[in-house]
Amino acid sequence: DGKVLLMGGCTGIGQYSNELFEFDPQTGCWSPVCVTGSKPSPRAYHTLTAVDEKKAVLFGGYNGDKRLNDLWLLDVERKAWYRITPSSPLWPQPRSRHTVCTMECKEGEIKLLLMGSGGSGGQDCWMLDMSGRGEKLTLDGETFGRDGHSAGCVMLSDGTVAITAFGGYRGCKCVSSPCFYQWNPRHSSVLRPGLSSAGVLPDTCVSSPARQTSEEMSSHTVEMKGI
Repeated sequence: DGKVLLMGGCTGIGQYSNELFEFDPQTGCWSPVCVTGSKPSPRAYHTLTAVDEKKAVLFGGYNGDKRLNDLWLLDVERKAWYRITPSSPLWPQPRSRHTVCTMECKEGEIKLLLMGSGGSGGQDCWMLDMSGRGEKLTLDGETFGRDGHSAGCVMLSDGTVAITAFGGYRGCKCVSSPCFYQWNPRHSSVLRPGLSSAGVLPDTCVSSPARQTSEEMSSHTVEMKGI
């Protein structure tokens, strides 16, 4: 219905929230969402990513003491959280300041593409599914190594996923260059670099790095329009 969801965040020095709010652009108002049952612990620097109009997924974050790697499904209609327990021994390290993109690889099959992190876990990328299975992806020829970045992906007609990431940090260094990858989730666990923003991603919209400070560079968004 066009509403925006906000969960958690840092509300003060050493204070973290797990409250859920929704924003109605038609009224310009925020309102709290009361959920039933168990829910994620208070945190910040996590991701909350829409799966469809009725569901969203939350991953990871930081709670003031440690980074997290739990996965939760939010049912917007039922106003309930559901913990997705890992069903395989392979699972991402705890992390924050990462990105999660969702894609429908085939009808009804949702995959989550997890990229980067702050701290020691920022060098890798993962594919997760809604049943709790995890698969570590390989970067062909380079290390991702970003945190505080933005990322987006689109599924192309041939089943290939086009992925772009922009900005963020590598350690203490601000990264201003975009990177592009190509991935076939049905046949390979390798993300291959080399896509052209003028070719495969003609409608990717990014701000000019030359006009941004380091603070602005780590808090931007990348818009991936349909192809």
